[in-house]
Amino acid sequence: MDPFGDGTLGPSSNRTNESLLVRVLSLPNHKIIDPLRELATAVVQARYTSIVAQHVGLAANELVENAVLYGTLDAEVDFALSFDPSVKHLCVRVANSTLPSRAVVVKGLIEKMRSGGARQAVEEGLRSASRGVGRSQLGLARVMYEASMELSVEVVAARVTVTARYRV
Repeated sequence: MDPFGDGTLGPSSNRTNESLLVRVLSLPNHKIIDPLRELATAVVQARYTSIVAQHVGLAANELVENAVLYGTLDAEVDFALSFDPSVKHLCVRVANSTLPSRAVVVKGLIEKMRSGGARQAVEEGLRSASRGVGRSQLGLARVMYEASMELSVEVVAARVTVTARYRV
């Protein structure tokens, strides 16, 4: 599928109606976070405004950082950027293996934010970060609130896939 109608980007992905723009598999390492954010930003900025590119870059940064911080060390981080022309969404998808308890936390946090608490989650995260108490959980809230992206999570066994969608 040709996501931008100009024949320049991406083979079809295996997801329904989505065209894969970028896919990277890597062992979890902090050194992959910035390059993946920059790659996602550059690919999106080639077609859309810098604001859209910044939002997608923020999502790439936060989702990959979470995968590196909370994933298991022996399993790959699977990063994908795609476009779904049927609903005009850019999708940032990151999958990794994690502890079952962490998967429950991520799923609960995203469900809470989807039910109207994204702004509240940002405020709580900022308070936690300023007090230095535990993990702030601020990254996912920033993606949903600051970048105006819809978040979803899929958990299969110990594999967590978080998807951020941006309507263009």
